[in-house]
Amino acid sequence: MTMGELRNWAWCEHCFEWKDADEVSFIEMKEDVYGKDLLTFACDSCNKDTIDSIVISSATKPVGG
Repeated sequence: MTMGELRNWAWCEHCFEWKDADEVSFIEMKEDVYGKDLLTFACDSCNKDTIDSIVISSATKPVGG
């Protein structure tokens, strides 16, 4: 069974949807105190910045938020 290529997804707090991390304007990447990746980015859809969105690796777009 082939799962597909993993992609990184970040939650846009303004659009209320998951965005492919390769399709947003990267600002900063860092880790929280537990080692989880946090992405700060400018959304290409709503043109607003989202600060410290958690990053999820999945072959398909996550459901919900």
